[in-house]
Amino acid sequence: MHRFALTTALLMSVAIDGAHIAEAAQAMPELLITQAKNSGQTDFGIDDIDRLSEEAVKAKDQGLYKKAIDIVKHILQIEEDALGPHHLDVAGTLNKLGILYNYQGLYTYAEPLYLRALAIIDKSLNPEEEHLEEYQIYTLNNLAYTYNELGLYGKAESLYLRSLSISKDALGAEHPRTADILNGLANIYHSMSLYSKAEPLY
Repeated sequence: MHRFALTTALLMSVAIDGAHIAEAAQAMPELLITQAKNSGQTDFGIDDIDRLSEEAVKAKDQGLYKKAIDIVKHILQIEEDALGPHHLDVAGTLNKLGILYNYQGLYTYAEPLYLRALAIIDKSLNPEEEHLEEYQIYTLNNLAYTYNELGLYGKAESLYLRSLSISKDALGAEHPRTADILNGLANIYHSMSLYSKAEPLY
């Protein structure tokens, strides 16, 4: 299974109707630098990704978005170097980074990350790839949420409708993920004052 499958468990998808704010910064977390120096390690490799991901989650849970963002950026660099820029694990990490920016209300930072992730996933679609539709839905929802927060309701609506179609086909009309998408779509219509379209979706 790709590490992408762990994205939801590790950094939970931004709620379709809410995310909150703090500020990003740059520089690798002091904790990881200290660990590296103490162990004599001067760089990180693909085998360190799970540990680094756990560090990112801890930082995020503590509200230390500076640390979380920089760890995830470092994971992204490792994956691009080791796996190539078009690997599904790279798409998963791009989602993680976008989520961290969304938590802080930095939606214009998140948008290109989701767009790149979606392009990777779309090019990877094939019948033999397990859970790929779910990864596609996940990324579409994150991007749609971001556009909603930016007030780009038409773009958000289009993405939610695409996600809804995929979810109904892959997961079923009664699946909780499908219900979440309907809720997100309803929120778009509510924001556009299209209450008659929103009400049946809640």
